[in-house]
Amino acid sequence: MKFFAFMKDSLRETIDKKSFWVLGIIAFVFVFLCFSISFSPLAPADAFQEATKSFGIVIGKGFKHKRFDKMAFEVSNCRELAPEGEWAENRYEFTLKLKDPAALQEFYEAAWKEEAVQQGRITDPALDVPGMQTPYAAPPVGTQASFLKKRFQQAGYLWIDARPEGEGVFTIRWTAFGPHKAVGYKFGVLFGLHEGFIGSGASVGAVAAGIQILFAEWVAGVFGLLAALIFTAFAVPGMLEKGNIEILLSKPIGRTTLLIYKYLGGLVYVFLLAVVLIGGSWLAISMRMNYWNASYLWSIGILTFQFAILYSISVLFAVLWRSWLGSILMTTIAWIGFWGINYIHAEIHDPSKIGQVSEKWVSVIDLLYYIFPKTRYLDKLNSQMLLKSLFADELKKAGEGAIPAFPPGVNWEVAIISGALFAAAMIALACWRFAKRDY
Repeated sequence: MKFFAFMKDSLRETIDKKSFWVLGIIAFVFVFLCFSISFSPLAPADAFQEATKSFGIVIGKGFKHKRFDKMAFEVSNCRELAPEGEWAENRYEFTLKLKDPAALQEFYEAAWKEEAVQQGRITDPALDVPGMQTPYAAPPVGTQASFLKKRFQQAGYLWIDARPEGEGVFTIRWTAFGPHKAVGYKFGVLFGLHEGFIGSGASVGAVAAGIQILFAEWVAGVFGLLAALIFTAFAVPGMLEKGNIEILLSKPIGRTTLLIYKYLGGLVYVFLLAVVLIGGSWLAISMRMNYWNASYLWSIGILTFQFAILYSISVLFAVLWRSWLGSILMTTIAWIGFWGINYIHAEIHDPSKIGQVSEKWVSVIDLLYYIFPKTRYLDKLNSQMLLKSLFADELKKAGEGAIPAFPPGVNWEVAIISGALFAAAMIALACWRFAKRDY
């Protein structure tokens, strides 16, 4: 009963904090943005036509570019091809033609400059191609086809073939990588105020999973955690301030129990915010895109677990130094250190780099990897779980190679056990120091 009574107090204390409501409002803003998403499939011809709108720009180094505004294309005679190979329903052929014959010079210039940029002969596409004179002669048919293939590939249509049929006229054939429900989508935010195009035949699930991974890894996994660590860093130093600690220690509760409850109160703080952000964004994305993937909800627990690891460091240094600034600093340094160890571990176990690092250093990194938390891998394992559920639903045949592979020893069991043991050790040290210190 004492536990539930104290957790009730922790919950009330959490809700009373202004910082909780500030972060809650920010979370609701992100959820609102998810609810403002519009996502509608396009007919194949319309999707390919949308893709051509980005063809009139040649980009060089440093984002230097030149626009070719007259070079507009028209898609016609779009048809689905007969079944062939594994993906029977995802092969299309259509005619691509310059709308204005007068734009042929622009097309030739763009094709020449694209090739020159790719070969490193010019870095600024606004400059003339060395050795060329205007008006530009027709590039070889291979150069023209290569230009169009690159443009379609930049729009996401990877398996593309372009065959010249005349001046400014081509037959284009595209084969999807895996089964898809649509060739392209019109994508909007803020209820259509800003719109864009998603090509490549990406499935609804792939786009939804991409947004969810963005939320899980970055919005919540980095910025959300950092904000939560900053706002919760005040809790323990505030408790230890003169006047507050004397009142708390006068109550019939042990010091260890008091500190553990304070730690659990921080976890409740983050758990509730994660429910709002992850749960709300899941509901919004699912309703707006009609793709229901409950695996994303595991991110609530994973985010709370990551915070539990980092917050244990914050609590330890809050007890040692009684400084919220020191707690934030040391927690951030530790977080970066964990990330660095995980990153180096992945690098030295990269199949292409095996043998480049001595066995001695590999053993040292492996030891550090197993001792310290896997905060970076927790994000990646979560993303992998989302991708697996996606591919199991829609892209199982094509997607297996797209799921990231991890080095030996990188799995949920190791990540959870090592993280839990580390957090327990930090809290144990904090409780020991708190119990021994005079106030």
